[in-house]
Amino acid sequence: MPLNGDLSTFHLANILQLLCIEKKTGVLKVSTNKSWVSVYIEDGTISHAVQSQKESRMGYLLRSQGTISDDELDECLELSKIKKQPIGRSLVDKGHISEKKLQELNKCQIEEILYNMFLWTSGNFEYRDCTPDLPEKIDFELNTMELILEASRRVDELTAVTEGIPDDETIYRISDKVQDKDEIKLNAKEWRLLSLINGTRNIRQLGNETGYDEFAVYAILHHLHTEKLIEIKTVSPPGQTEEKAAREEPVPRKKKPAKKTAGAGKKTILVIDDKSQIRSVLRFSLRDIGYSTMLAANAKDALKLIELEGEPDMIIMDLALPKMNGLDLIRILKKEKATADIPIILLTADTNKENILKGVDLGANDFVLKPFKFADLNKKIEKHLK
Repeated sequence: MPLNGDLSTFHLANILQLLCIEKKTGVLKVSTNKSWVSVYIEDGTISHAVQSQKESRMGYLLRSQGTISDDELDECLELSKIKKQPIGRSLVDKGHISEKKLQELNKCQIEEILYNMFLWTSGNFEYRDCTPDLPEKIDFELNTMELILEASRRVDELTAVTEGIPDDETIYRISDKVQDKDEIKLNAKEWRLLSLINGTRNIRQLGNETGYDEFAVYAILHHLHTEKLIEIKTVSPPGQTEEKAAREEPVPRKKKPAKKTAGAGKKTILVIDDKSQIRSVLRFSLRDIGYSTMLAANAKDALKLIELEGEPDMIIMDLALPKMNGLDLIRILKKEKATADIPIILLTADTNKENILKGVDLGANDFVLKPFKFADLNKKIEKHLK
């Protein structure tokens, strides 16, 4: 079954879901004007993925972690060229990592290739049925639906953190306001990236040298910029100093504030989901449009949170919760006078219509299926908080 098209009209999530449901075996090639990714699929399951990027992030990541030195990395890169084998195999041959560690790194690298691919907003894709000639044997399985869910989460979050960044050739420099800071609190990854920002490396180079994936690089840069530790370097025309360019540069237009619903900033939304990544992305996204959040991993924690901190203005919850399922929680909430009128949106991967309808019959106001786009969820939040 040949399949091809444009990324502007077809979502990668839908393409992979189709290939998964149809239990296809073949190769999906996705390309942009800068690079390409080949995804190998066997019986509807992703078995491997490779990218055109020549730099080995695995090697750079191990170097940044202190697992190997610069000389050892160079030696393994040279060995890979001679033997025409992946850098990971050379690292094992030289005794720097174990076979088990290689499989763990391969899994992480394949996942990151796929996650980054989901960030592409333009390009083309082509799928063809065939028996995949895998570039390397792997001893692990990838859950296609979990990959799609995590990729969708990253897309939503990255949309926020990349606002105001033109492209991956953007160059940052250390902000002059750093000297005004009494104390700088960063984690190891943030310190590592900050130490490489010197006014000459662009975002793509920062990713290559740290070994961090695109999502991590942009998220860290967003945090450093928010903390006023770094700023985008002004590119001056030939013969013009950066200082002069800054003086002559037109005053930038102020960004329009994020659209808020009536009362946003005063409204509190309780998020109940046993997946920490879902709670995190919703906390981040809701905060960005002016809401306060309360977070709970299960129904019992949610009830305790309401008792301690008061009733929220809205509840967004999964149906498949541990300890007490979502339907039972809705019954309790609607039975109590204090919580009976709180609007509830079901955010669930459960495609069983009966369960969703039961939730609505019990008092839920709306539902959104996972994987979801935050913009779709936000429309329903605005609708039920009016």
